[in-house]
Formats: sequence, structure tokens, C-alpha cells
Amino acid sequence: MQFTKIAQETVDAAPYFREALQRLYTWMRKFNLGQKNSRFAFVTDGPHDMWKFMQFQCLLSNIRMPHMFRSFINIKKTFKEKFNGLIKGNGKSGIENMLERLDLSFVGNKHSGLDDATNIAAIAIQMMKLKIELRINQKCSYKENQRSAARKDEERELEDAANVDLTSVDISRRDFQLWMRRLPLKLSSVTRREFINEEYLDCDSCDDLTDDKVKHLHSCDIYEIFDEKTSASFTDSKCLIC
Repeated sequence: MQFTKIAQETVDAAPYFREALQRLYTWMRKFNLGQKNSRFAFVTDGPHDMWKFMQFQCLLSNIRMPHMFRSFINIKKTFKEKFNGLIKGNGKSGIENMLERLDLSFVGNKHSGLDDATNIAAIAIQMMKLKIELRINQKCSYKENQRSAARKDEERELEDAANVDLTSVDISRRDFQLWMRRLPLKLSSVTRREFINEEYLDCDSCDDLTDDKVKHLHSCDIYEIFDEKTSASFTDSKCLIC
């Protein structure tokens, strides 16, 4: 309660994950999000919301991680690239530091998911006003994409995460590397070229296709999520994790 300002009564009244996901689908339908010829993307503060938390929750709930969550805009990554890094060690969160850099103030309670989303939206709007390109820049996939030698150190760290001696790194980095080893979908970056050419849509995160040759030829349209198959998999009680 003191940390998040979320009362136990609110937690007790909250829906289970499957119901919450269905409510999200219903809300998206109102704005034609996920329908044919519409495009959208989730914006996150770092990679963990989708790659770690969403993926792990789907595993716990025995459902496939929906494709629409498997690629996203990591706004912190974009912010660091455009503003030459992000201040650390001042006792403030990444969201607060981004807001301050943009002459904005945090609204609401810290560590509240809803308030964090509101403030991330404010950051995204302000960055777009500054003509900063926001695009999908990270994804979750079973196979890591090919990386050139010119990729940044961050990308090489992601590639090497599974082989690092965990006793030689700090706690936060150790946590990241443990999740990289254990989660089936790995975290990788999407270049601007891959985004423009829609190469990030190549089905290397698809649960349904097992033929590697087919995977490279087929692209899943992650924007068409409200089909009969989606509804069937949502209500099926058996384990759908491949």
C-alpha cells in the first residue's frame, strides 16, 4: 500500500488476467485497433513489460503470448539514442528523468501501472512534437536475428547474455540474464531498416509453424488479432504453450 498506493480492496476486486485481456480486446475493437488496415504499437518504459512480465504472465495463465505484444516501442531506448543517454543514480525513476528532460512533471502515484502508462503517453506525445521518430525497436522471438558488427554494445550484450558468468555481474544485470536464459521468447532489437521493410514481422516468434523454411517465408499479420482462432485459443482450457 505504501509503495504503490494500491489498496488491497482494489487488488481483490481486480479481474484475473484472462478476463483483463478480453477487456483489452473489447476496448481495442471500439477504436478498430487490430482490425485489417489498422496499425498500432504498444509503448513501454524499457523491455521488461512485454518481454518479461507479459510473457511470464502468459506462461502462468497457460495461453500463448499474443503476437500483438511481441513487438513494441521501447521509448527509453529511443530516448537514450536521441538525448545521449539517461540520468541515473539520482533516486528518480527512468520515467521521471525522461519527463524532467522534456520539461514535464510526473502525474499520479509512482509504481502505479495506470499512472505510469499516463506518463509514458505524455513522454511519447512530447517526443513526437519534437519530431522524434517513434517506431517499433524491440521484439520477442524464438530465434535471435542476425546482427552486424556495427550494432551497439547493448545488442551484443543481449546476444551474449546466456553465456555470462552470473557471479561476476550486479544484481539487476544478473536478473536480466537469468530471464534471458529461461524465457522461451528472447529479446532482440529491430533496426529502422527491418521496421520499414517489415522484416520484424517475419514469423520467427510464431507458435504454429515448425518448419524453419516456412517461418522465413511467412509473415504473421499481428494487426489482425480478432479472428476465430484467437477467440478459440483464448477460451481453451488446455495448455497452449509450445
